[in-house]
Amino acid sequence: MESEVSLSRKERERLARQDEILNAARQVFSEHGFKNATLDEIAEVAEFGKGTLYNYFKSKEELFVSIILRGIHHFQQFVEEAVNAKTSPRERVEAYIDAAFEFFKMNRQIFSILVLERSTLARSLNGDLFNQFCSEEAGLLDYLARLIGDGVKKKAFKKFDPAKAAEALFGLIHSIFIHAVMQPDAYDLNGNIEVIKKIFFEGIAASA
Repeated sequence: MESEVSLSRKERERLARQDEILNAARQVFSEHGFKNATLDEIAEVAEFGKGTLYNYFKSKEELFVSIILRGIHHFQQFVEEAVNAKTSPRERVEAYIDAAFEFFKMNRQIFSILVLERSTLARSLNGDLFNQFCSEEAGLLDYLARLIGDGVKKKAFKKFDPAKAAEALFGLIHSIFIHAVMQPDAYDLNGNIEVIKKIFFEGIAASA
């Protein structure tokens, strides 16, 4: 991928305009949902003509998926940076958990869209777009499974199937995100981070 420095001014302007459209669309989708959001309103918030939107995105569906995919990519970059700063398997998985929650706090809009619209994604999007979303989500799970698998290999973790352990941890984290979206003023995110770590690393059974 070319760095931003190597791009021409025209290309940088195009990327900046695309970001403005995506930011406006994220706002509109989070406020009105996929079904009720319109390209006219997105264009108005972005302060572009509707025709400009079509120069970048073919449809509302493509724009919607682009927001989700951009969010997934930013999430992956954010957690990888945090994980790479650590060395031991446990520290790396803890860094993943901490970074996931920090990213959620900074990007509630994108999680709100994903939580509230997930049940309609398969119905609202064509097969290719939905499969693209599923593929990217599978990539997140694969990365987490590799982190856990490294810990199993180094005997820092018990001998679990890394893929299944990743699904369990991923599910714990994202269930907290769902509750936090649905109850934004009544949910203790920081407290839940510590609960997830205790459950994952220590289990819930009392010592014999």
